[in-house]
Amino acid sequence: MSIFRGKAVVIIAFVLINYVIASICFANNDQFAAAIKLYDEGKYAEAINAFKEILNSIENRAVPDQLMSQEDAEQEEVIHNYLGKIYKMQGKYDLALKEFNKTVGMTDSADSCASYFIGEIYYLLEDKHGYPAAYWDSAVQESFDTECLLYAYVMYYIVTKSSDVEKANEILNNPPWKLKNDIWLQKIIGFLQGKVSEEVLFNKTFTTAQKVFTNYLIGKKYIIDGKTKEAKHYFEKVIETNCRDCIGYDLAKKELSGIGSGVVGK
Repeated sequence: MSIFRGKAVVIIAFVLINYVIASICFANNDQFAAAIKLYDEGKYAEAINAFKEILNSIENRAVPDQLMSQEDAEQEEVIHNYLGKIYKMQGKYDLALKEFNKTVGMTDSADSCASYFIGEIYYLLEDKHGYPAAYWDSAVQESFDTECLLYAYVMYYIVTKSSDVEKANEILNNPPWKLKNDIWLQKIIGFLQGKVSEEVLFNKTFTTAQKVFTNYLIGKKYIIDGKTKEAKHYFEKVIETNCRDCIGYDLAKKELSGIGSGVVGK
């Protein structure tokens, strides 16, 4: 009987331990949803604190010399990406880079958006070492997130065109196979080649994020063509959306700053 009692105690203890772990994970999910809500509402200081609390919970239950659970690893990666985006929007580029770099190698999709954002930060910093192109090229090769892949591909083309037109044309003629059926990208490529009008391009934008990037892209093309006045109009349309976490918002701010100072972007 004592053997059976011993086994029963072990089983009960095992069940209780797993119940506690599951309860912690569910609590984390609730906290995570609340943190995302704060982010969506633009309450960034509160969101940072909420995300950091979840990270502390994950670290506190980590077992030394053992791999983190897949769920925890994926959640931690997403949190670092959110923190990176917040710091980027706040202009705290050193902190943003630190957060994005933490995601590299964490999960199979670690580089999906981090490489795009690292490239953007270096671009905003007007990096002279080719880092934006290198990171955007990396994102094009490795990204699992098709949205980040699209932005990285287009920006990779833009920065490459400023220094190597032949290579830029090669990039434009060889879009990522993961996006071969993306109608919006097809129209963007046509627009960059001068084959698609602004009106047609806008007709293929449906979300605020797409409209922000489209306005930025049109403005950037005018900058490349030396038409600063026209470019400014489209960059201002980006800022009017107040979609601070949309890809293109910070890029448009950079261009407007350059126009105001008489120095336009790359």
